[in-house]
Amino acid sequence: MPFPSEDNLPIFHQKWWLSISTNNHFHIKEVKDSRGNLLAYFPYYIKKTYGLSVLRMPKYTRFLGPVLYLPPSKPFRKEQRIRHIVEKILSDLPRHDGMRFYLPPDHPGTFAFSLCGLKIEHDYTFQIPVSLPLENVWDECDHKTRNLIRTAQKRVTVERSSSLDEFIQLSKKERSRNTHNFPLLKRLVTEGVKREQIRLLHAYTEDRMLVASCILIWDKTTLYYWQAARDHHVNVAGSNMLLIWEAMKLAKELGLIFDFDGYSTPATAKMQASFGQLPTIRPYINHGNIAYRLERFAHETLRPKIAALFNR
Repeated sequence: MPFPSEDNLPIFHQKWWLSISTNNHFHIKEVKDSRGNLLAYFPYYIKKTYGLSVLRMPKYTRFLGPVLYLPPSKPFRKEQRIRHIVEKILSDLPRHDGMRFYLPPDHPGTFAFSLCGLKIEHDYTFQIPVSLPLENVWDECDHKTRNLIRTAQKRVTVERSSSLDEFIQLSKKERSRNTHNFPLLKRLVTEGVKREQIRLLHAYTEDRMLVASCILIWDKTTLYYWQAARDHHVNVAGSNMLLIWEAMKLAKELGLIFDFDGYSTPATAKMQASFGQLPTIRPYINHGNIAYRLERFAHETLRPKIAALFNR
């Protein structure tokens, strides 16, 4: 099946990304009009989880959802067309017990998915628009954040790199925190570097001790602060914030939106908010039958409690 121009697709929808992240086990649903013009392109991945078929994002993928190609029209006609496209996509999907995936911020199909009966939840990220100068970003940062960045600049040097070894080195130091699939990560980074869509930043002390590392990925519109690791045994205040600031500089050089790529803890969310930007909604589709909902309940509620018992 032909792909739309890769340059115009989000990185997580591009063929190389899908091929590596799913080991070529992805599918594509296309919706066309009566003249054969492409209206929607929806890559999806179905995985067996405890005997259930779940449409979900591959590991390391941040969002999916249909990419829409809509001709100019009045607002009502546009919304109507989007609803028909989403209905068509959902009706043509193979049998599945549940689905869970993020849509990109401001996706025009969120309302249509909701009208089709799918449960829509909200998560958040923070973004720096292309139009906002770095000087303004700096001024909008909390003063404590600026001070931490200045302090880190005196103690560490940040280098741009294409090497993943340093990132893996830091990640393996914190084994209890590590959830990486390193072989998969290596394949993604190797190909992304080759395509000039991935770069790493490493922070070193004066004696070349590595204290923090991050992986940045981007497409035609957005640069994502995708993965980060730091040495929790070395106290260099502000090293992560300095990496974020340097990543923002790269985004500006490339003329791209900077996306913090979400957060996993309230503390991280507060740190990101200290850069002075308002949160941006990332819609999350989490919908399924009774068996799927029971599996989700067990995964999200019971498993952490059981793990806590064994980790006492």
